[in-house]
Amino acid sequence: MRPYTRTGDNGTSSLYNGERCKKNDIVFNIIGTIDELNSFLALLIVSMKTCDYATFTPTQRGLFERTLKFLRFTQCCLFDLGSHVATPSGRKVQNVTFPCKALLKVVEQEIDILTDECPPLKNFVLMGDNFRETYSHICRTICRRVERQMVDCPDYCVGSSKYINRLSDYFFSVARFLTFNENDEVKIYKPCSEFLLGRLL
Repeated sequence: MRPYTRTGDNGTSSLYNGERCKKNDIVFNIIGTIDELNSFLALLIVSMKTCDYATFTPTQRGLFERTLKFLRFTQCCLFDLGSHVATPSGRKVQNVTFPCKALLKVVEQEIDILTDECPPLKNFVLMGDNFRETYSHICRTICRRVERQMVDCPDYCVGSSKYINRLSDYFFSVARFLTFNENDEVKIYKPCSEFLLGRLL
């Protein structure tokens, strides 16, 4: 099958149930942002696959590989989410389902596992300890954008915004795990007034 259909040349695109809407409709903004999230998620996965395992303990390596597998699983979930969003509530078609409640439990379980491997969080932290951690933060912020868009489109996003909300928390947990797993020094947020005071003194 060729990647072009020419059916969207008039500025419209098709929902999963065949209904056509303008490409700047909020539902396509959401689907496009989910696609963007999945692309950056792929970048995170590729960056993790190039990681040197030599300094990892067996426990660290096992959790690192578990996280990689879960990120691949999340890519599939985001495809399913796109199909779910592309089908208006009340007009759902067969085979378009999104098991939000079950996924919430699974994501929360993974968050708890990663959190237990990191020191308690007592401060705001700065991003940029390593590029893998930074990619995870990019995924987190795109998740938040999807969630904000979903608020404006409740008819298409019944329940699924909860999953996106939790997924952003998961990417935050992945970022923390990647920082501590690679023994990078965590950069703590300090008010800009402290920096200014230091320079003045």
